[in-house]
Amino acid sequence: MTVIDAHAHIFPDDLAERAVARLSETYGVQPVRLPTLAGVIEEMDQHGVARACALQVATKPEHVQVINTWALELVSHDRIIPFGALHSRQPREEIAAEIDRLQAGGVRGVKLQPYFQGFDPLSPEGLELFRLIGNRLVVLIHGGEEMIHVTPLWTAPELLARLHDAVPDVKMIIGHLGGYDRWGEVLQHLAGRDVYFDLSFTLHQCPRDLVLRILERHGCDRVVWGSDFPWASMDWRLLMGLGLNEVETKGILSGNLLRFLSL
Repeated sequence: MTVIDAHAHIFPDDLAERAVARLSETYGVQPVRLPTLAGVIEEMDQHGVARACALQVATKPEHVQVINTWALELVSHDRIIPFGALHSRQPREEIAAEIDRLQAGGVRGVKLQPYFQGFDPLSPEGLELFRLIGNRLVVLIHGGEEMIHVTPLWTAPELLARLHDAVPDVKMIIGHLGGYDRWGEVLQHLAGRDVYFDLSFTLHQCPRDLVLRILERHGCDRVVWGSDFPWASMDWRLLMGLGLNEVETKGILSGNLLRFLSL
């Protein structure tokens, strides 16, 4: 059975230790492995994962071009599906140019993390960013709480539903089954919409019956598996405990993502 991790964080070798130390201090969690390219491949090999989406977040506008240059270098890697980065405070023409560069180079998506990037997706600058992206790149956006409570919570399920109403053409994957630690609100506001959910940092946190209720209402064909490496291992066997049929399981583990990314 082919397995693809839709949600894995990776850093260049010279940045990985500093990035992990900063994030560990913020969240109070420790990585399962250093998230370098070699580290992610080791993790994939240990758990039988064929490919992984490599995600980075541009916390400052001036980081975008460097991140995207590295993402473009990874396009030819046979086991990595690189995602690029964008920032709402880039000038409009720079955002447009980076979208052009990513799309021309074969990058299929970008990762947005409003809390770390310091922007409200429903603000004028946030909506402008999403409108510029349109349907050209898949957007993987954090959903719900952080591992710690933060305010304002710009990625609450109700607000992400409003975002989807405002920019319905954007091809969106919402992380953490639509909203980490806000899964009841996911049922109310997001389940059933024309967006995808990933399962990163979810199956060991969300009650099984609630996961199944969300999957039933949303449809397993719009759900993809992800780990949130390095904050969780790539052990995907928890999915097997949900009792899904073979078609649903294969779709979540790889088929749905391949289709959504047109791979």
